[in-house]
Amino acid sequence: MQLSTWDRPVTNKELDTFYGKEIVPTAHEEINEVLTNSIRHVNPENLSLPMVTYTGGAQIKSVTIPEVIEDYGFYKSPMVALMAVLSRSECPLVAAYRKELADVYAYHNADEIDAYRAGEL
Repeated sequence: MQLSTWDRPVTNKELDTFYGKEIVPTAHEEINEVLTNSIRHVNPENLSLPMVTYTGGAQIKSVTIPEVIEDYGFYKSPMVALMAVLSRSECPLVAAYRKELADVYAYHNADEIDAYRAGEL
């Protein structure tokens, strides 16, 4: 039997909203929400995360998701997770990423490798 709205206990969020007190998420909760949920529904170019900078005194600035990936994507744990996804996923989007990665790498390196193997370098 499923409980109706009237039969279940009232949540803290409902009480706080009713009494005018909004619960503000912590930075940790906000970051997790953006990188684990929002990114699946919103173009990453349109998402940002807060970051404290100390140029001219401490202040918070917004950092785009591509900047976050560029700055932190090479750390060991994100890289290990990415390698697991790339090597094990059957998802067509991951397959498209693998293909794009191969195309870009080949564009920048294949001719030079072939020239070296042919003794031209």
